[in-house]
Amino acid sequence: VDLPDAWVLFLLFAVSIHPFTYATSFWFKKENLAQTMTILMHVFIGGFLAIAVLVLQAFKDTRDIGNALKWPCKIIPSYSVIFGVLQITTREILARATGMETPYTPLSFDCA
Repeated sequence: VDLPDAWVLFLLFAVSIHPFTYATSFWFKKENLAQTMTILMHVFIGGFLAIAVLVLQAFKDTRDIGNALKWPCKIIPSYSVIFGVLQITTREILARATGMETPYTPLSFDCA
């Protein structure tokens, strides 16, 4: 897998995940519930939603929905890093599917 410049995503993820998790821990009264719900949020929103948005962007009929969903979700660090890695690894495939002449560069704002 070619992951050029993905180290930037991982570096930013390491910096952003701690304050985000700390802030979301105040949504819950019990520590164990906060930990469990935060982990589930990172798995479902970070993993599954990132894949769903990528699939929505791949098809012409649902591309607008995928583009609309990707920006509000980027406030969640786990979504941002997973979606960024997915975008970097599939940028050439998506460029062909969407009719672009050249794919985005790995560090372009629209890619990662």
